[in-house]
Amino acid sequence: VSKVQELGLSSNGIGPDGAKAVAALCAAMASVTECNLRDNGLGVEGWTIIFNALRDSPMSKIITWDLSGEKLGPGIAKPLADYISVTPSSVTSLSLARNDLGDDGAEALLIGLKENKSIKTLDLSGRGYGDGLIGPRGATALASAIAVIPSLTRLDVRYNYSMGDEGKAVLRKAAEGHSGFELQL
Repeated sequence: VSKVQELGLSSNGIGPDGAKAVAALCAAMASVTECNLRDNGLGVEGWTIIFNALRDSPMSKIITWDLSGEKLGPGIAKPLADYISVTPSSVTSLSLARNDLGDDGAEALLIGLKENKSIKTLDLSGRGYGDGLIGPRGATALASAIAVIPSLTRLDVRYNYSMGDEGKAVLRKAAEGHSGFELQL
């Protein structure tokens, strides 16, 4: 009997109301290691329901999360950081591309990532316009993560134009000397 390893429900309009069903499904399927729920409009409320349900679940084995395009702001960072820091499975890949984390969200998220110790790939690429882009302060926080999370081998922060040359320089300097580290600016 084959077991489902990937839950791919992107672009289904699940919304916050469907989050409880998704949380129950993820918690009950111990074989799922990858969860792709991008572009579903779950919002902070929906994602918080999912992360809270899975945080304490001994069945949860999800190591890859795709939350891209969810229009999430800094408010998602704390529930996500709480989940990542204590989850029974160790998250190795996280995509928050095309969201609105901004500097506050990047800083709050890194608290959980520093506890996780197994994250390899982090995609925080922006939309390239508008509010919610990661700026110099967020870049400085990310640079500190490069130094203290040895498992991190890939960081994508493209299209965060608010970062400017100052933020990019801080990240480049942090990535220097980390053999095999891939920084996408």
